[in-house]
Amino acid sequence: MLVNDWKEFLIPYEQAVEELKIKFKSMRKQYRSKKEYSPIEFVTGRVKEISSILEKAKA
Repeated sequence: MLVNDWKEFLIPYEQAVEELKIKFKSMRKQYRSKKEYSPIEFVTGRVKEISSILEKAKA
């Protein structure tokens, strides 16, 4: 698979990660606005780099 194919293949995963980050941040905001304990301290997320995926696949 070529690098451009990989980039295209990973687009839906990148979109899913962004959507999840938005949802979790919204949930955290709702807890805080109600002055309730938020089990969500911070939100991060990413899709692994192509090189990292390929390296793990070799192992």
